[in-house]
Amino acid sequence: MNPTPARVLNLSLGGASPCSAIEQSVIEQSAIDAVVAIGAVVIVAAGNFAADLDTSSFSLASCNNVITVAATSRFDDRADYSNFGSIVGIAAPGGLQLTANDERILSLSNTG
Repeated sequence: MNPTPARVLNLSLGGASPCSAIEQSVIEQSAIDAVVAIGAVVIVAAGNFAADLDTSSFSLASCNNVITVAATSRFDDRADYSNFGSIVGIAAPGGLQLTANDERILSLSNTG
């Protein structure tokens, strides 16, 4: 037994299918339910298709028991690529915009 288990899981992954549509997604929902049951919080990306999550399903954003995060630009607008909708719980700075406007959020990186 791990004496210091993770309490927050940040999953920036997913695809254009509902959480319960395919066998793999049922496994994903079961895994989310299991870690939430033992006290963890699961944070997931809204997705990068500029889709309305109220009318489109993306996993893991469409799973139950998750906090869904959308992306914002450096001007605090919704990033043009970010999925959106009522299931989004919070928004945070994202990366490169898809438009011609330079709305990138610059950051440091390790090139070594």
